[in-house]
Amino acid sequence: MRFATVIAEHDFERKVNQVRDFLKKGHRVEARILQSRGTAEDVLDLALRIVAEVRDIAKPEYFEARSGDRIRMVG
Repeated sequence: MRFATVIAEHDFERKVNQVRDFLKKGHRVEARILQSRGTAEDVLDLALRIVAEVRDIAKPEYFEARSGDRIRMVG
């Protein structure tokens, strides 16, 4: 699932709900964050926000700590 650093709240919620559905079905999900007009700090903030939203049903299997632009989660 691809996320942009500049994303509307409704779009973010829709994508997170899709991620949750995939995780509930037992799939692995990789979230890629595209740094369109944001800073590296915005990328990391969005990555942490995505992880926080699905923390109750999944855990990060892989988190690129330096840039935070790639997260792999397992349900």
